[in-house]
Amino acid sequence: MSLYHYDELIYNYLLSERVAGWEKEFDMIKNMRDSICENICSDSMIHSIETLKWSQDRCLINKDIRCSVQPPYKGDIILEGYLTNDPHNCSDKILLISTTEYPDNTWILYNLAVENSALSVIFYDYYPDRYRRIVINGDWHYSFHKSMRNPVPAVHIRLNDYPTLRRYLGKRISIDLRSSLSLSKGYILETIIEGKDPKKEIILSAHHDSWYSGFRDDGVGLLTILFLAKNLEKMNISNLPTIRLISFTAEEFGDPRNPGWYWAYGSRYYLEKIYDIDNTGSKTMISVVMDTAFKEPINISYSYPDLGYFVAEKLDLENKLDGYGHPYMDSISFIQKGIPTITLHNFNEIIPVYHTNLDTLYSGWIGFLEKFSISLIKLFAELRDEKALRPRMIINELKEYLPVPRYERLYRKISYLNSSKDYMYLHSCLTRSLLKPIVLNSYRKLYTEIHLYLLLMIPKIKNVEKVIVAGEEKILDVRNRGGEDSFTSYLENRLDEFEECLGNR
Repeated sequence: MSLYHYDELIYNYLLSERVAGWEKEFDMIKNMRDSICENICSDSMIHSIETLKWSQDRCLINKDIRCSVQPPYKGDIILEGYLTNDPHNCSDKILLISTTEYPDNTWILYNLAVENSALSVIFYDYYPDRYRRIVINGDWHYSFHKSMRNPVPAVHIRLNDYPTLRRYLGKRISIDLRSSLSLSKGYILETIIEGKDPKKEIILSAHHDSWYSGFRDDGVGLLTILFLAKNLEKMNISNLPTIRLISFTAEEFGDPRNPGWYWAYGSRYYLEKIYDIDNTGSKTMISVVMDTAFKEPINISYSYPDLGYFVAEKLDLENKLDGYGHPYMDSISFIQKGIPTITLHNFNEIIPVYHTNLDTLYSGWIGFLEKFSISLIKLFAELRDEKALRPRMIINELKEYLPVPRYERLYRKISYLNSSKDYMYLHSCLTRSLLKPIVLNSYRKLYTEIHLYLLLMIPKIKNVEKVIVAGEEKILDVRNRGGEDSFTSYLENRLDEFEECLGNR
C-alpha cells in the first residue's frame, strides 16, 4: 500500500463534510476497500443501508453574515424578528446567545429557548474563526422511539461576527437559510482478515461520516485502519485472531426515524440486521471502537473492568483508563448487544475542534497513526489470552455493592461460568442487564452528560434524587424504595434478570 492511497483518501474525501448518505460516500468506501484488500483481506462486503441525509444549502444573517445551520432543522425560509440577548424574555424574538466550552450545552440552551417561545436562536462562538454543528432536538429526551421536532431554526456564527450582530440588539434582523432532510443510501464497509483461531475474533471499527471535515472525528480512525492493514502485511504475526475491520456510516446522524437518540445508527443497524450476534456459537469476540483517537495519552473506556485494565497494561501507548463507556460513540451499540467492548478515544481533548471547521489536518498525525496501528496489532495478539475477560475485578465490584445473600447466589453461578471459561456469556448477561446509559437528576442542567453506569453504583453517588435511563427514557426516583418509578425496584428487576441469565447456561 503506497502513500498515494492515504493522499487520495485525505484530499478527495477527508477534508470536506461527510454526512451519512452524501453523494461520494460509496466512492470513498470502495477506495478504502481496494486499499485494505490490495494484498491482505480474505473477504470484504459493502452493505447499503437507508439513511436520513441532512444538508445545508445556505445560511446568511442580514444578507452578509455567514452562519451554520444546526441539524436536523429543515426549511427554506427568510425569518425576520427583533434581536434580544435575554434568554428569559425572548418570546417571538430571535435570541442571540453564547456557546460554552462544552459543545452539547447547545442542546440544552436551545430547548430552554424553545420553551420560552423564541422565534429562532443564534449561537455565537466563544472562540474566533470557528463554525460548529450540534444536533438539536426541541424536546427533553434522547429516546430510541420518539422523533425529534426542531420547531424553530438555530444557527451558529463565529466570534468574529458577534460585534457586528450585537449592534442590532433591539432591532429587526433577518435569517435566510435553506437546509434539507431526505432519505438516501449510506454504506458500511466490512473487511475480514482471517486469523489462526476461528473461535477468536476482534472487531475494529471507526466511522466515516462527519460534521464539517472531521479529521480527528473520525478521519483518523479510517486512516488507522489503512495503516493497520499495511503493517499487518509487513509484520506477518502468526498468532493473531480473525480481525474484522469496519467503517460505519451514520455515527453522527442518519437514522431514518429521526429519533432523539440520533447517533450510532450505522453500528446499531449492523448489529441488528447484518451481523447476527446470537448465532456466533462459542466464538469469543471483542470489539475495539476507535473514535477521536488522535494523540497520546489515549483514553481507554470499557464495558468490563477486567478487559479495560488488561488493555491498559498491554497497549504499547501512553494511556489513561476512563471508566465504563463510551455512550456517545459506536461502542454503545456493541455494549447493548453484550459484546465486550473497548473504546479508544480522545473525546475531552478534541472538544475545542469537535464538530467544527477547525478539525482538519494536524501536525504529527502520520507518526502517531504508525505507532497506534502497530500497537493495535500487538494488542490483538495479546487479546487471544483468556485473562482479558476473566471476571476478577467485576466479582469484587459485585461483592462491594450487593447484599451478602444476593452476592453469594450470583457468585456460585459466576463461578460455574468461570470454571467453564464461558466469559463471553457472563459479559453478555452483565452488560445487557446492569450496564446502562444514565443521566443524573435532569437533562436541564448545563454540562449534563450521559454516562455508562453499573447500576449497582448509583445509590452510592451523592446528591442524586432521580436518574434517567437514556434511550429508554425511564425516570426513576432514587429516594423512593418502592413502586413502579423507584430506582430500587428497577435495580432489583435488573438483578433478577442478570441472575436468570446466568442460570440459563
